[in-house]
Amino acid sequence: MNKQYTTKENIEQYLGEKITDNIDLYILSAQEYIDKYCGRNFKESNEKETRYYNGSGNNELIIDAATEIDSVFISYDLGDSFTEVDSYITEPLNEAPIVKITLRNNRFPNTKMSVKVVGKFGWSECVPKDITYCATFLASMMLKGHSVEEISSERIGDYWVNYRDVENKNGSIKSILDKYKKLF
Repeated sequence: MNKQYTTKENIEQYLGEKITDNIDLYILSAQEYIDKYCGRNFKESNEKETRYYNGSGNNELIIDAATEIDSVFISYDLGDSFTEVDSYITEPLNEAPIVKITLRNNRFPNTKMSVKVVGKFGWSECVPKDITYCATFLASMMLKGHSVEEISSERIGDYWVNYRDVENKNGSIKSILDKYKKLF
């Protein structure tokens, strides 16, 4: 799935003007900036993937954001022999994305590449609204010829803010993105 974080229509509405330029490059650039800054992407995969993780030595394991976990396997012999785990919980409960697996009756081995997880990885079916806002803002500024570091003002409807010093430029965008930064 090639889901974009924002659209030409969002950018036109944000700027209050019709765009005749090809905006796709700016949209993709904003998306890449967000992905790099956060250390993750917000697109859901349609395909099942197999990902490998280092064991934690306890019963909890932090994983990449996923929308669905089909199976979890553990290797105790440091080889290609994996045993399927039959009792685990994905967390957070009843929410997406899934970011943690907790074993009910076992511990993950404390060895490298000892856990295999099969599922659909990505943030969720929908890009979070504040990520869409950030992508719209960034793509709009790039379209207008500003680099991310040069952005000195921000408009939300009739509300307008000018940043006076270099440290506050982009402050609200980065504070939104900070909430989504991958910490491991």
